[in-house]
Amino acid sequence: MCEERLTENPDADIIMVDDLTYINAEEIDRDFYPELELGKKVLEIKTQTDDADDFVNGAASKLAVGTVIYEAASPNQGDIAVVNNKKRLYVIIAEG
Repeated sequence: MCEERLTENPDADIIMVDDLTYINAEEIDRDFYPELELGKKVLEIKTQTDDADDFVNGAASKLAVGTVIYEAASPNQGDIAVVNNKKRLYVIIAEG
């Protein structure tokens, strides 16, 4: 799925967490509640790459190495990155 997304849009803002690919919700016009609440810490970005072959857990196409990823607390579903004091929601890319 990561390879498809990067082939279709090399500028896609995606991350990989627990072997699942997430995309920035704003890129796909996904509705979400604007008040994003941080849940528990999930991981830190370890690698920044746009090469699908290098995409593993902790990889991101746009986020900087060291960016912390958190679970989104209800009612949002997905993960949140905090960049320049702004929260970005990432949602799972649907398969198929």
